[in-house]
Amino acid sequence: MTDILDLDSISAQDRYKLLSALVIPRPVAWVTTMDAQGVVNAAPYSFFNVFGQDPALIILGLQHKPDGSAKDTTRNIDATGEFVVNLATPALVRDMVGTASLIRAKANRLRWG
Repeated sequence: MTDILDLDSISAQDRYKLLSALVIPRPVAWVTTMDAQGVVNAAPYSFFNVFGQDPALIILGLQHKPDGSAKDTTRNIDATGEFVVNLATPALVRDMVGTASLIRAKANRLRWG
């Protein structure tokens, strides 16, 4: 028996849950960027992976805000062309999760809390 699931027919939230459950355990990238004024942004990304070594290629699944606008990470990468992928140690997981919260743009996410 073959079941076909039309991913376009389910909600974005259910689609996220389904797709994120496909790869377990799944590392989470703690991506840091900086805007042109030097404000640091940090955000966790569960949709990322290494796609090759020659050339070295890392893929980030950059999401948008519910209104469709770009998040700070995307805007900063577009503006500077740079980002850093960090992997949080167990001691930093709580802090990493905290950087996923919605805060005003231009706020330094490494000083949240």
